Amino acid sequence: MKAFEKQSREMANEFVQSVVFVDDEIFGIEGKADKNHILESEALVNAFSKAGKLCALNNPRNHSDLKDTINLVKKADVVVLDWKMDLTRPDGEDEEADVGELRGEFTLEILESLFKDEGLLKSNLKLIIIYTAETGLSEIANG
Repeated sequence: MKAFEKQSREMANEFVQSVVFVDDEIFGIEGKADKNHILESEALVNAFSKAGKLCALNNPRNHSDLKDTINLVKKADVVVLDWKMDLTRPDGEDEEADVGELRGEFTLEILESLFKDEGLLKSNLKLIIIYTAETGLSEIANG
């Protein structure tokens, strides 16, 4: 391993102490057998534990859960967000949202909250990762 690569790994290891994964299906959905959308949560937690890192799994179900989710991700060094989260909306809002409309809606809301918090941006460096099992990535990127 080259000196630069070694030093980069050491710096990243020192920086990353806590990771939060946010996914509405983080523990799977009963009756849903799509193995492409399953996050191996136990293996994930164990891997971070072995590395001496804190790993939290957040499973929002309702739009109202996002406030707690946002408070949690503000405290993490690394935030991993699912792009498409299908959360129950507050009463009175349109529950017949098109699938295309759900793509990224709640993830963008979380990101917007993080970026609007000037104190957070000045005091905490974060690594934010977005993942998805969705297809049509060019449409997502341009959407």
